[in-house]
Amino acid sequence: MKKFLSLLVIVLGMSLSSNAQINTSSWMIGGTADIQLDPTDLVLNPILGYFVMDNLAVGGNITISKADGQDLVFGIGPFARYYLNNGFFGQVNFEFTKAGDFDNTRYGISLGYSYELTDNVRIEPTLPLDFSDGFSIGFGVAVQAYFMQ
Repeated sequence: MKKFLSLLVIVLGMSLSSNAQINTSSWMIGGTADIQLDPTDLVLNPILGYFVMDNLAVGGNITISKADGQDLVFGIGPFARYYLNNGFFGQVNFEFTKAGDFDNTRYGISLGYSYELTDNVRIEPTLPLDFSDGFSIGFGVAVQAYFMQ
């Protein structure tokens, strides 16, 4: 609990720094590494997005994940992400996945914060919430490069 509260204080503190809006026609490329809890699952997730309007990106992602005692999972699907001007963002995603002979769909949301390292590179801690098989919450860290217009 102390670790969660410390993380919350850090994220809220970072929100006091200013973040500029991301303009229409900009691109983002990067990815996340998530650790899901219950069951334990490691997820690697490269993404590519295009800003169709200020602060709203749509794009695609590929997922590679491995859970304890299960087959390697590959997935692909779309996402939409909206940034607030204070750096916080929300994302919805949908994926088609395959593990061995089993096909599935996954869907969820992520809440996060975009911290500017440079004008074009950001670190983004995220809380992914997966609603596919009940409910699962995790923690992830993304590194994104932005090509601004």
